[in-house]
Amino acid sequence: PRDATTPFMSTVTGVAMPGSRLNANYWWQNIRKPVNFAGAVRAAAKLGARCFVEIGPSGTLTRHIENTLEAEPFSVAKLSVLEKQD
Repeated sequence: PRDATTPFMSTVTGVAMPGSRLNANYWWQNIRKPVNFAGAVRAAAKLGARCFVEIGPSGTLTRHIENTLEAEPFSVAKLSVLEKQD
């Protein structure tokens, strides 16, 4: 693992983490600890994120992003880029 120019928002810790900390122990924790999606979204917004892209088979998380940030004084764009194929 190494540092990057784009912040990595961890859904394990709910905060930005340097890439150098994304070692085997981090990923071990990632699959065993509860997801802190709302914390990661809030942390990203605090750092200035205003556009959120969901890369998954449905737009489920875009609603959670909206709900997480609904009390904020700014608006955000949410985009789901994949569609579920039947």
